[in-house]
Amino acid sequence: MFDSYVEGSIKDSERNRRQDKAPIEMNIIHYDTALPVEMARFWLSSNNKLKLQMLLHKQAMKRGTENPSTVHVVACFVSGASDSVKCKGVMDGNSVAIPDLCTEVEEADARIIPHALHSVRSGMRRIVVLSGDTDVFVLLVHYWDIFFSEGLRELWI
Repeated sequence: MFDSYVEGSIKDSERNRRQDKAPIEMNIIHYDTALPVEMARFWLSSNNKLKLQMLLHKQAMKRGTENPSTVHVVACFVSGASDSVKCKGVMDGNSVAIPDLCTEVEEADARIIPHALHSVRSGMRRIVVLSGDTDVFVLLVHYWDIFFSEGLRELWI
């Protein structure tokens, strides 16, 4: 899950303040594209992040349709993407729209919550979230009662 970069956001000024070096702009990012050595400068570019999100979206959707019995994929809102790739998932080998996940919440930390709820409502009883961010931990604990009431039995963080 990635943060969104909504143009004109209140967070733009903070992002600009953090840029002490010029970003490395990648023209194209493909599956076999070598990433730069200075990854900190790569991450400064919101265009790079969008291209990487689009690549991961494409790979996830491809893998989900190729292996329908083993993969349940959700590829959610990709900021700056066309409507044709926003909020889609693969279930039983078919691409489906998932409007519940269409949100312009910028922080990936907060966007984990609708994903977890969607997973629980789709029948998942155990969710594992890998994050080193305290905000994610606090949000998931805060929403535990809702997840539990929807059928979640195990939440591993």
